[in-house]
Amino acid sequence: MILKEKPWINRYLKHGLDEKMLDVLTSETYCFKDWCSNSRIGLFLYAQLVNSFGWNSYKTLFREYESLNDKERAFKTDLDKWDQFICRFSNIVGLDISPLFYFWAIPFSEKAIANLNNLTPWLPDDEVTRMYADRVKYVRMKYKNLLLGNEMLYSSCPLTTEFLE
Repeated sequence: MILKEKPWINRYLKHGLDEKMLDVLTSETYCFKDWCSNSRIGLFLYAQLVNSFGWNSYKTLFREYESLNDKERAFKTDLDKWDQFICRFSNIVGLDISPLFYFWAIPFSEKAIANLNNLTPWLPDDEVTRMYADRVKYVRMKYKNLLLGNEMLYSSCPLTTEFLE
């Protein structure tokens, strides 16, 4: 619970689902800078992952990060950080989550995608992706075998349904 509300979609995020956000995300110039400059837009990525895979996926991810030695923790660039997050989270849940990052225009390397080629590319089928159908089409052009939703059928991470209601 966050402020006595379930993380998906709480009043803070609901406020972000407004015309201004729609204008930003549907703009032809939408880019990573837009994602970074608006905290409500930025939080949707994390909320979508919690909504789809529950908090246990994050707990597992944080335990992995805690177990890294100093050399492994020394990410050289922000791109390295995103690549690590995408690869680690994907392997935890058993699905390639890079399409979600592509949806939000968050940069990551082709090397990260190559490391995930044994996993099904996934994008949530939720209120946010339904609002931005053109962005979903954009993602589908890059990922031919894209799975929309149904992550509970594929996820290797134990899910808690209390957060999926």
